[in-house]
Amino acid sequence: MEVLHEITLDIKNYAAQHCGRSDFPVTLLGHSRGALAARCYIRKYDADISKLCLTGSQVLRRAPTISKKVCAS
Repeated sequence: MEVLHEITLDIKNYAAQHCGRSDFPVTLLGHSRGALAARCYIRKYDADISKLCLTGSQVLRRAPTISKKVCAS
C-alpha cells in the first residue's frame, strides 16, 4: 500500500508544480480484487483521496481469505 501512496503523492506534487493545483483531486478506482485493495488503502490514506469508485467489489464476508491477504500487503 505504501507504494501506491507514494504514487498518489507524486501525482499531487506533479499537479502542484506543473498545473499550479495544490488541491488536485485524486479519484481511486478499484474493480473486483482491486476494490478490496482500494478499501484497505482508504482506511489508511483516506485524506489523500478525493473520490472512491468501487465496481464489482466483493463482500468481505464472502472472501475472507482473499481480503486478509490483500489488506495485509
